[in-house]
Amino acid sequence: MAGGLIMNLNFDFGIQGKVKYELIDTRTGEVEETRENNMLLDSYLDGIFNSRRGLLDEEIFDMCYLGDSDIAPSRSQLGLQGSILASSSPLEKVEDNLGLLRNNNQLITTFTGHSSYVWSVAFSPDGTKVVSGSYDSTAKVWEADTGNLITTFTGHSNWVWSVAFSPDGTKVVSGSADSTAKVWEADTGNLITTFTGHSNEVSSVAFSPDGTKVVSGSDDSTAKVWEADTGNLITTFTGHLSYVDSVAFSPDGTKVVSGSLDETAKVWEADTGNLITTFTGHSNDVSSVAFSPDGTKVVSGSRDETAKVWEADTGNLITTFTGHSNRVWSVAFSPDGTKVVSGSADSTAKVWEADTGNLITIFTGHSDDVSSVAFSPDGTKVVSGSDDSTAKVWETNFGLLNTAKMGYKYRFGAGSGTAMLIKEIALRADDYNYYNAEWVARQVPPNPIDKKDYHQLDITWTIEVQSPNIYYTTTIANGQRDGTSIDVDVEIANIALAGIAKYNLSSLDTFFGISGTPQFALGTSNAKKYPVGDENIEPGISLEGIGISGGFIAPFEVTSEPYVAGSYSRTFRVGLESDQGNHADGLGEIILRNSAGDYFGRVLFTPPLDKVNTYRFYFDITFSLNPS
Repeated sequence: MAGGLIMNLNFDFGIQGKVKYELIDTRTGEVEETRENNMLLDSYLDGIFNSRRGLLDEEIFDMCYLGDSDIAPSRSQLGLQGSILASSSPLEKVEDNLGLLRNNNQLITTFTGHSSYVWSVAFSPDGTKVVSGSYDSTAKVWEADTGNLITTFTGHSNWVWSVAFSPDGTKVVSGSADSTAKVWEADTGNLITTFTGHSNEVSSVAFSPDGTKVVSGSDDSTAKVWEADTGNLITTFTGHLSYVDSVAFSPDGTKVVSGSLDETAKVWEADTGNLITTFTGHSNDVSSVAFSPDGTKVVSGSRDETAKVWEADTGNLITTFTGHSNRVWSVAFSPDGTKVVSGSADSTAKVWEADTGNLITIFTGHSDDVSSVAFSPDGTKVVSGSDDSTAKVWETNFGLLNTAKMGYKYRFGAGSGTAMLIKEIALRADDYNYYNAEWVARQVPPNPIDKKDYHQLDITWTIEVQSPNIYYTTTIANGQRDGTSIDVDVEIANIALAGIAKYNLSSLDTFFGISGTPQFALGTSNAKKYPVGDENIEPGISLEGIGISGGFIAPFEVTSEPYVAGSYSRTFRVGLESDQGNHADGLGEIILRNSAGDYFGRVLFTPPLDKVNTYRFYFDITFSLNPS
């Protein structure tokens, strides 16, 4: 059996650091020489910049040191390794766009007027209004930009759990603890229809996309679909074992999703009430559910402090969002389906990437549970309702989150007439919030700087975070980070793969399933050892060049989709981390070895990849079988 090995290398770099050092003639002010290089940064910075936590505060990087050791940078040796030749405190801050980020989550409006908890909020279809429902038994419509009150709906005899606008914006539906749902004229507050038929509180309501129907979820463990104009009952959904806390129509109106205290969510046929899918995976109440704009996904929020995105048709889990410290009361997709917003009992609302679960931004400002959240129709705003009796509208320019920079300049006085080579630059953070005088970064210049040669040495270092998460993903081609695919040559030890049964890739789990087993080696040579297409390579593949990873290293992460019986292809994502830092010859080869110690592949890079700061990266290995 011959196995084909295809390699797609998607490198995820950590936070990027750059050092620029200039030799300046202080008598003329002319810059004699400028050099710029990448810097190896402490992995602890990952935590500082995760979720923009550190970027929203003022970090104090208090000292820059020059030393005389050229030991290669590694995460375990980020402090000064040699003798101190000079030191400097910051001269000025440069390249700081963090002010934009700090002010990015702008609070536009606060709606005050409810006398108790605000349990539900929604934008009007044109984004100009907000409706809110409250424990004070009323619903209210407000101007979204000003917070001015337009209408108050009175008529429920108990608290209002849920509210929503009709698709044309002319009506509002409300669900109440008085066991009814009601439809109102949005502008006047006049009552149009009352839906009676539930035997317990109505905790969630929504209009169908065409506005002709209303769906309701109740503490009587059922959901119901009604004619919006007449209040006539169309369908009852039975199958949940406890309260139905949340309901929503699919974008085409043919399905309904429901979330329940029985820890499940379910998708039903809207017209017949037939069950299509059950989502199981939460470990506590499912408080909120919603369809994605294209109807292919469902998002759920739970008392287990997570939100999850699922395939709507199959119920397969796609993503789990972890980061709230208390129950998730409410979830919603953005209009383009790329983001999810969640509201929690931890008093925050958070926006996440829908596909990856990476946190994008946090809204803080409520003093109690955030019970309800929703995006505006254009996706630029979020409305939140809270147990602090207010609702708030926030605006976020998500484009600002793509790149964040902060840097400082350090100035060193004129050098002496004695030759003294500067071989390392190290940066330290003062005791401030997250650091206790920690070393955070180190750079070994490719060419030492002779201290006697400069009249003044300015060193500027910057840290840059791209994308809203700790690591940003890019691809590498021809040694450059230019966002295109990379071509690699692969030599395959087919004898090592011979144990894989034809049409059966499940046994590949044994190759990568043992996290922590040394299975990969990095080297410098990209010279081919075997002819192209040779299917009889012995499993004794080894490094042909200099090892640059200190021997075989273990993956810090291995992930794969579950094996599908009969499939011909299987992809694994492998994460590697090496402390070797820079290497003059670059990364030319990766050797792959399975958990049994058999070598089964060698990947060649032409030209070799620049290994500066590629101390942490991922790559995808796709195995495909030839069924013939």
